[in-house]
Amino acid sequence: MYYNSTIALHWDINVSQENSTLMKTGEPNGDLKVSAEQKKVGAGSAYFDGAGDYLKFPAIDEYKKMQNFSVGCWVNYSNSGSLVVITRQANPDANGDWQLVLVGGTSTVQFYYRGNTGGDAANANYVNAGIFANDATWHLIGFTCNLTSNIMYCYNIFNGTSSQASLSVNSNEPLDNPSAIYVGSNSQNPGTQVYQGGMDECFIINKSLTFGKDSDWEHIYNNGTGRILAQEAGIDTTPPVITGYSNQGSSCTNWNTNPSNPCTTSDTTPTLYFNTSEFAFCAIGISNWNYTQMGSSRNCTVGEGTIEHACELVSQDELVYEDSIVYLSCKDTSGNMNSTSTSGPLSLTVTGLEANGDAAIGAGVQNALLNGYTNYTAQQMHSRNLSNAQARGTFDWMAKKGNKVWAFNYVTKGEQHVNMLNLTPTLYVLEMSNITTANITKAVELMINATK
Repeated sequence: MYYNSTIALHWDINVSQENSTLMKTGEPNGDLKVSAEQKKVGAGSAYFDGAGDYLKFPAIDEYKKMQNFSVGCWVNYSNSGSLVVITRQANPDANGDWQLVLVGGTSTVQFYYRGNTGGDAANANYVNAGIFANDATWHLIGFTCNLTSNIMYCYNIFNGTSSQASLSVNSNEPLDNPSAIYVGSNSQNPGTQVYQGGMDECFIINKSLTFGKDSDWEHIYNNGTGRILAQEAGIDTTPPVITGYSNQGSSCTNWNTNPSNPCTTSDTTPTLYFNTSEFAFCAIGISNWNYTQMGSSRNCTVGEGTIEHACELVSQDELVYEDSIVYLSCKDTSGNMNSTSTSGPLSLTVTGLEANGDAAIGAGVQNALLNGYTNYTAQQMHSRNLSNAQARGTFDWMAKKGNKVWAFNYVTKGEQHVNMLNLTPTLYVLEMSNITTANITKAVELMINATK
């Protein structure tokens, strides 16, 4: 993606090659692919096979007269050539170029800069990011040229090392020509000094970034754990928002935050379909928490890292009230999220509680009695205690085996408890409310097993 002003170039990888901004913006050569297995951030990363794959970004004006600039990239390399190019820009006259390279079998990652005064590569300014083994793991490396102060920095967020070097150029010698940028290959001899391995989240920014704790580098890459996409106005710090809901697979068509106009569904673990304003990762729950607080067990399973999501409420959050509320919480690919949920409270009227409760009671009876019993549903019962006091009520479910009877009620909104006492050892009563179907089944089973 090209940006004006602050960002000269940024590319990331999405789910497929067809949807990748890498493939849309750059010119892939060889058998360059998007690999889901090699991914670092999001759904996939670029994979270079070391046999001629490279990527060319055509020259644009944003590359010209970059007085101060920075280059960053996630790399996962596995070759050890004498000189391997991660990314490079070289002007046609071979002066005023820069290159980010992997040098020799020890895999020293270095950044070279050569001003318009010319000279060969041996006389170029360079700075090291540190010594890495070819361990095929992800390293986040970043480099900054500050031509105003004639100094050059490097930073390896992966292991926290940094270094700097002076430049022998002056502030009047920034990159002069808008030249193409090559990724994974020598720009002057394409197809040589090729890179093998994965790359992700590479960018060039027209700014000298700061280093250290709470620095530009840490913000732009979310402390080395992800990414924060840069925009024309600067760094992205805005959490995603929900742009719309769909009734796909659900009876709810009017998702809103107004409790007087709730959705209606018979599903006690409903699936919510919705879109976000940007690529995001989302979770669903019954507490007004942000994405991190929701925990990974509540993560959505459809649409992660995209804008179209399907989030199913997990069994631990099964809805047990007719008037219920759920929350959606998302973070974008930069790690931005709200302090609480993204959606705010989404009101639901749950119509399936009675039917689900009765079915759960039946499952508990079956688990405990196994055979030789009789079921009764919606059964009215009269009883007298030893003081000849009479009690009467209707139970959702009754079971009789031998000379024993068990009566069960799952009490929902608008219903009353019967409040009938046990008549040991003949009659046992259990009334429940506001618990999940799994707990209903468990309570019924435990009660029968303790009294049969």
